[in-house]
Amino acid sequence: MDVRKTLPPINQHRFMDQFRAAIRVRGYSQAGQMQAHHIESFLSHLAVDRFSSVNTQRTALNALVFLFRDFLGQTIGDLNFNRANRPRRLPTVLSRAEANAIILQLTGRHKLVVQLLYGRGLRIMEAMRLHLANQGLFVQDAKGGKARQALLPTSLITALQEQIARVEQLHHADLQSGHGSIYLPNALARKYSNAPTSSRGNTYFQPTTTR
Repeated sequence: MDVRKTLPPINQHRFMDQFRAAIRVRGYSQAGQMQAHHIESFLSHLAVDRFSSVNTQRTALNALVFLFRDFLGQTIGDLNFNRANRPRRLPTVLSRAEANAIILQLTGRHKLVVQLLYGRGLRIMEAMRLHLANQGLFVQDAKGGKARQALLPTSLITALQEQIARVEQLHHADLQSGHGSIYLPNALARKYSNAPTSSRGNTYFQPTTTR
C-alpha cells in the first residue's frame, strides 16, 4: 500500500517545496524527479505549439540547464528536441520619400533631432549626448560604450547653431535663478570645479531645468 508521508511546512520562497507540493497535487509519486526528457518536451512544446522564436527557446534552454545543473545538481547530457525555426524578418525601412514626408511634418528641435537621426544614422540617446567639434559630431557613450565621430551635414549647421544659442540663453537664465547645475561624481567635481555650471555639460535638445 502506497502510504504518503506528510509534507513538511511549505516555504513559498523555496523552489523544491513548491515542486513537492505540485507533485502531490497532481498525484505523482513522491519519489518522482524532473529529468532531461522533461526539458526536451517543454522546449519542443515552445517550438511546435507556441511558435516561439529562436531566442525565446534559447533563453528557456539556458534557464533550464542552469536549474538542473546548478540548482538541482543533475546531469542532463545531450538534449534532443524540436528547435524553433521562425524565419527572421528584415526590419521595415522607410524610403527616402517617406522619411522626408515625416520630417516635413515636424518643427523646432524635434525636427532637428530627427534630421540628425536620419541623416547621420544616430540613435536617440546618441543625439541627446552629442557634441560638436571641427564641423563634425562627436557621440559619447555610443553602442557598446564606445565613442564615435560623424560628419556634420552642412544643411543643418545653421539650425544647430540656432538651437545651441537658444539652449545657452536658457542655461544662462537658469543660472541667474539658481538652477542650471548638473551632477558630477566627487572626483570630477573637484577636478573641474566650473564644469557643473558650464553650458557644455548640458544637452542641446532639452531644457536644463523643468521650469
